[in-house]
Amino acid sequence: MLLIGFYYKKISIKTGAVVATVCASIVFLIYAFSTSYLMYSVGAALSGFCYGSASMIPVSILMNRWFDTHKALALGVASAGSGLATIVLPPIITYTIETYSLKTAFMAEAVLILLVTAIIIVLMKNNPEDKGLTPLGHEKVYGESSSIKEMKKNNLSWSSLRPAYKPSIKVWLLIGCVCLFMGAVSNPGFSHIPVLYTTEGFSSMVVAAIVSIAGIMLFAAKLIFGGITDKIGGLYSGLMFLGILLIAHILCCFAFTGSIPLAYFTAFLLGTGYPVSTIGISVWAGDIGSRDNYPTIVRRLQVIYAGGALLFANVPGILADYFGNYIPSYMLFSALMGFSILLLPLAYFTSGKERRKSLE
Repeated sequence: MLLIGFYYKKISIKTGAVVATVCASIVFLIYAFSTSYLMYSVGAALSGFCYGSASMIPVSILMNRWFDTHKALALGVASAGSGLATIVLPPIITYTIETYSLKTAFMAEAVLILLVTAIIIVLMKNNPEDKGLTPLGHEKVYGESSSIKEMKKNNLSWSSLRPAYKPSIKVWLLIGCVCLFMGAVSNPGFSHIPVLYTTEGFSSMVVAAIVSIAGIMLFAAKLIFGGITDKIGGLYSGLMFLGILLIAHILCCFAFTGSIPLAYFTAFLLGTGYPVSTIGISVWAGDIGSRDNYPTIVRRLQVIYAGGALLFANVPGILADYFGNYIPSYMLFSALMGFSILLLPLAYFTSGKERRKSLE
């Protein structure tokens, strides 16, 4: 992720995506035929390259090029694909492993990824002007513009039509803290939900239901978040879903009550709120910057998000060892959500003020 800016300066989004997905297919072949820990480690390292170069960063850049309206919904649909995979594929993979072998499952994954690569090669285009098109909603946002022929003649792109703006250090600090807190809360927070309720005495069946409710709502809410963001903007949708996430984490602190209905309601809110941590970052990057520096901004914010997840990965375990349960971790996550709700509007206000000043 740290090198992705250099990566996509040298090659196009489409080429980069094809390289990453082919590598992902190779990863599963390595897993299928590995006979030593070293070979599995090589596969794991290569899979890190695939994730870093072909996750939400290139998807966000591509959606930003192709959509001037309904951009957040497009991001939601793209992001929801991974959520759907986590619901549909695990039973199929489990059946393949139990009926055939783990090696067969890995090889099937490799073939499936190659099929996805073929779809990318056939359908993906780097820019709308490559097909003689404008971004969706371009005329609605920018008004009447030059013809495709005129733009190609002058070697222009649609990204050149939005005034350039470079966020200040103050804006970076504000929005960077929000993304850092998002990474700290979303990854460790979501992954420790099962152990939170298990240590508070909930049965394995109830815990499985909690995770399922959260997962299903997470898939649906990605689409909902995108649609709402297109209607009311990234700031207000961000505050709305951050508020839902704050309430959900506060309710996690009441797991000690043993209330199953409360646990299910908490899972519902968690799944509803978590899309802000993935799609929200891509939306905020577009709102505080301009199209020409969007790839740089979204890359940096995604790296900060990943850094937050890395820094806080072991915090729940450390606090649980000290306090004897995971409730203090969710008190900390609630506090971080509260700070995010305060910092996000400050980032937007500061960015807007600087943008207006630059146009004077």
